[in-house]
Amino acid sequence: MSDRRKLSLNTIMIAVDISAYFGEVFIKNNPNIYWGYLSKPKKLHGVNRPRLLGFAGDMSVYVYGRVEVCIWKTIETVDNMHLFNMYQVCLKMI
Repeated sequence: MSDRRKLSLNTIMIAVDISAYFGEVFIKNNPNIYWGYLSKPKKLHGVNRPRLLGFAGDMSVYVYGRVEVCIWKTIETVDNMHLFNMYQVCLKMI
């Protein structure tokens, strides 16, 4: 893709805050889920960064990466349900 758009610093800072809030709400509503990190494999998106752990099959969620996807989807098509839909997808992973 030749169009390499970037998110502004303010947008990134808000995305980090949304990620933390999303994670805390998810943990509060699902006590088996907790914050952690994965150091392997090195190719993993968000390796050594905070992520939600405790899902079935040793799955994990790199929340910031998912929030960033929601931002890009919202830029393309205005829809206020992206974050809620992400929550629903994560629930199915428990």
